[in-house]
Amino acid sequence: MSVALDSSGVHIRPATTQDVEAIAILSDQLGYPVSTIAIEQRLYQILSDSNHIIYVATGLDDRAIAWIHAYTYHSLLTDFHAEIGGLVVAPSDRGTGIGRKLLHQVESWAKIRRCQSILVRSNIVRSAAHHFYQKCGYSQVKTSLVFHKVLLYDDL
Repeated sequence: MSVALDSSGVHIRPATTQDVEAIAILSDQLGYPVSTIAIEQRLYQILSDSNHIIYVATGLDDRAIAWIHAYTYHSLLTDFHAEIGGLVVAPSDRGTGIGRKLLHQVESWAKIRRCQSILVRSNIVRSAAHHFYQKCGYSQVKTSLVFHKVLLYDDL
């Protein structure tokens, strides 16, 4: 699924392995520094999984200036839904509607898959992101803590 080039020169398309470097740079701007090698490995796995989608927004030079990752999610506790795994727009392109276009693209993708809703998690310190999601029709449903544990495999 692709969106035609609009009057602003922005094009939304599925990510490809050609986008690895730009995705890595944008991920760093989001606060998640990741090597291009790691992005390439993850992108390869995600692109082969139909339960995931990554869209990039590109300018006239076809270089990614934003990306969004979403995936469908089955749970015993909730209806079938999609979750946004990440959304980032280059700082110089924020406030231009690119994030909203990416959200709309993911919403269309989720509807095709018959998802009941879309969930997005946003760090408590990202107040600008919270405002953005609310302007796009998303509502805060809870506040929670996230716990993390690194798994060690030397016991196996």
